[in-house]
This record gives sequence, structure tokens and C-alpha cells, in this order.
Amino acid sequence: MSIILPHRMRRVVAGRGGGGSPLADVKSVIFDFATSHNAANQYGIRQLTFGVGGSPITMNDTLSTTYNGSTTGPTYLAKFAFDTSLLLTGNHSTRGFLTSPGFGCPDRLNIVFNDPVTFDSLTAYNLHFSGTTYAYGVKDTKIYTSPSAITDVNYGAAIADGTLIFDGTIAAHTAVDEADPQILSLLY
Repeated sequence: MSIILPHRMRRVVAGRGGGGSPLADVKSVIFDFATSHNAANQYGIRQLTFGVGGSPITMNDTLSTTYNGSTTGPTYLAKFAFDTSLLLTGNHSTRGFLTSPGFGCPDRLNIVFNDPVTFDSLTAYNLHFSGTTYAYGVKDTKIYTSPSAITDVNYGAAIADGTLIFDGTIAAHTAVDEADPQILSLLY
């Protein structure tokens, strides 16, 4: 039997899907973004939310440090991509990560947790501005975990003890001012 999820609960399918056990003792998660939806010289993401046992993990910049090779304006910092207190609708300023013009894909975004975390799900909320200008969202993506603190922001660089957990496409945000979560099917 097939289940069709409404667009607000789209599942991104990649590989064989989750292996069932949580990813434990993760110090770093590394996002290699190959392309954005408009292949322009700029890209962004509204939020990346880790979860465990069906509940989101509350995150803010006091629990981790983010690293990115691109420059951003003061209202579009990389740390905003992981801050679960930020709104997922409305104006994007201080509610998501967006690179400065001229700094597009391919690019790398890393989060290094102060203390290792355990998670079993990852939800992407692609970039949009009040339901419009959604083409700057990320598209072709590889995501890795590591028990080490990975701060190298060079796209495609080797990752110490890295494990690939996602290799696929994150759909563009819908043309509506709503959250539009995309639950990533992890490869662990």
C-alpha cells in the first residue's frame, strides 16, 4: 500500500533509507551542497532540524559552532540554519542562512556540537522569503557525520572518520508561506 504525504510532510528519498538505530556520539555534521535550485551565485537554507524519537532537538548557537566557507551578511548567519527557535515562515532576515552574492554552490556548511549528540532524523526546511524567491534553496546535497570536530569548510574535502548519511536532492520550497518540512531519508 502506498501512502501519499501532503507537501507539508514530503519525504526526500535517498538510498535505502534509515537503518533504525540512532546515530550516536556525533560531534560534527557536514553538509556538502553541490547545487542550489537556480544554480545562481548565492544559496541558503531556512533550517536543518535534528530529531530523536520523533521529537526535534532544541538547538541554538550556545550548543554548537557553525562553519561555512562563504561570506554572509549580518542577518543571514550560518548559525541560523540550526536555530530551532527561529520562525519558519515570513521574512527570511535573521530566520535562515543565506550566502552573500558571489558565494554560491558548491559549498560546505558544518555544525560542530559542544557535546556529542544522538539523533535519528533530519528535517530540511529550504530557503524561501515569505513563500517567494525560493529558488535560492539548496538542491543536490551530501551529508556526513563524524565523531571528530570537523572545521574544514572546503567543499568535498576529506572528513576524518566521516560517514555518509544522505546523498540526494532537497526539493525547492513550495511557493507558499508555510514551513514545508522535508524529512530526509538517512542512509545509516
